[in-house]
Amino acid sequence: MWQGILERVKERRRFAWIVLAQNAKISSFDGDTLELSFTNEKARDSYRSTGIDELLNHVVNEDLKLEWKVKVSVARNPKIGQQILGATSKTRRPGEWPALSVKSGSVQPATGQEEEPQLVPVAWPPVRKPPPPEDFQRIQELWPKVLDEVRKRRRTLWYLLSHGCKPVGAVGKKILLGFDSEQSRLAYLSIGADKLLEDVATEILRFACKIEPVTLSE
Repeated sequence: MWQGILERVKERRRFAWIVLAQNAKISSFDGDTLELSFTNEKARDSYRSTGIDELLNHVVNEDLKLEWKVKVSVARNPKIGQQILGATSKTRRPGEWPALSVKSGSVQPATGQEEEPQLVPVAWPPVRKPPPPEDFQRIQELWPKVLDEVRKRRRTLWYLLSHGCKPVGAVGKKILLGFDSEQSRLAYLSIGADKLLEDVATEILRFACKIEPVTLSE
């Protein structure tokens, strides 16, 4: 999920993605609060001063609809970040990906030999199963959110979809998008925005859907 969050940040602002990907690691997660550990104070201050914190919160809370709080800290020991990175890169079953947190008091002052910091697992929340794609009523309820996200990315497409166009049915993973006229349907196809609409609908509806434009009978 963290890699998915980073990819979404990358789409919005590449500089923010670079700062997070190169300097921030997950240090703990308790189901409500995600704590990121930065490699140094300079990276943490850059995260706050350049508005990356606001962008990350928007992606987590608004785009992905995750009710998480995001906290940041600075790693006391560089080895901690390395161990966290190595541990989270292992393959785990869906729904059982534990983030790791540094056990309080595990890092001791240097006394000739440095003790390795101990990492304790924190349970990852269960994966929510997506609703069946044939739930047409749910598609209708969430379609305004699909249009709102389209408006942020491509206003021309949003205007076309907002006038004389609506979902009229669903067959499996296919959503039938009805246009009031053949001219409007051809205009939709001509601007080459079908992939963008499918990507947005997949994010909002939470299943890999396909859009099939159709002309409504008068």
